[in-house]
Amino acid sequence: MTIQAGVAADDPKAALVGRDILAAGGNAVDAAVAMTMTMAVTLPARAGLGGGGVCLVHDRAGKRTRALDFLPREGGTRGAVPGTPRGIYALHAAHGRLRWEELVAPAETLARGDRSISRAAALDLADFEAVVARDGEARRIFAARGRTPDEAQPLAQLDLAATLAALRQRGVGALYAGPLAQRVADAAGLPPEALRGYQPRWVETVGTEVGNDVLHLADVEGSRPLLTAWTQGVSDAPDRAVRVVDALAGGADGAGAGAPSAGFAVLDVYDQAVACAFTMGAPFGTGAMVPGTGLFLARPTDGAGIGGPVMVTNANTGEVLFAASGSTGLPEEGNAGAAAATVTTSIALLDRGLPPGDAIGAIRIAPAGDGAVLVERTAPASLGQSLGRPVRVIPTLGRANVVHCRLERTDGSRDCQALTDPRGFGLALTGG
Repeated sequence: MTIQAGVAADDPKAALVGRDILAAGGNAVDAAVAMTMTMAVTLPARAGLGGGGVCLVHDRAGKRTRALDFLPREGGTRGAVPGTPRGIYALHAAHGRLRWEELVAPAETLARGDRSISRAAALDLADFEAVVARDGEARRIFAARGRTPDEAQPLAQLDLAATLAALRQRGVGALYAGPLAQRVADAAGLPPEALRGYQPRWVETVGTEVGNDVLHLADVEGSRPLLTAWTQGVSDAPDRAVRVVDALAGGADGAGAGAPSAGFAVLDVYDQAVACAFTMGAPFGTGAMVPGTGLFLARPTDGAGIGGPVMVTNANTGEVLFAASGSTGLPEEGNAGAAAATVTTSIALLDRGLPPGDAIGAIRIAPAGDGAVLVERTAPASLGQSLGRPVRVIPTLGRANVVHCRLERTDGSRDCQALTDPRGFGLALTGG
């Protein structure tokens, strides 16, 4: 039996929701919408409703791959315009099958009372507890007992549940015009017209040939260096590892603390695929919550720290062979950790032909700023010595979520596998 569908996400509850949507007859876009809303509940430091991101979507019927840019670029004096709600709504309007209300409902239910938060959620809250502590609304929700909850403890976000209910019932326009929008505009220091006027952008992809297939990247600032890094990584140059690092440094300097990010990849039995990467511009964005909404305001960003997404398709058949998104695991990875995860995994799997598990576990390096290189602590000492650069050792570097398919050329069948990074605490599921 061949496997035709899969989901992989940085948060396990988002992956389970995506699996359920596919099982209910939804397509990859439906699953992506529900997973995005779920991660706004479970990973608000990285993928909150107040932030934004970039998605790649492939539609086999039209044999077309496009990118959707809904980054929180524009900002007021105290925060950015939320990009995620309108971005995900635009994605659903273009390609969704199930009703919008069905896709928001799982996140709303989870916000009303998550009986057992995941390890990924608990670690985020612990890592960024100092940010939560600075805001009274955030403390009330996430540290009511004087500290953030541990793994498997309950957590209710009733204000966020009410916001999600408004989006479910009235559509995302409720967040961009009307009383709820006025709260957001006042908190962010935005003129109401800036909120009303925000629109996500459909953009073309940039890419390169991979054998008989095409590798696609979104044509946005945060993703462009990945294409150069891929080209350098698959070359025969003896110093290709350093060239990859230099390419990534050209788009996202690794110096300082990077903005945490999150992502997922999903493929359905209809051969539609979506891969997304999300950011708040900093841990919990500005750290300020819009009173009564459960929504953190993001910092404006042009996509620094976005790890892709990446997709490989066959131009003749329209089939998807690979979809991946990278994310940042630790602040000390800087802004290049997510991109390093995506490009290293992609090269190991697609160019070097490593088994998927080995490819996603391959050693990663990235720019650290000031000409230094970040190297994972599991790397052999000889790797650091061979780079000819100052080396800074860190525990892990980036996270990747991947769906990879192999075609049987004799009969055209496809066998797919979903993988989440062993460095993180996400979940990957296959089916179909």
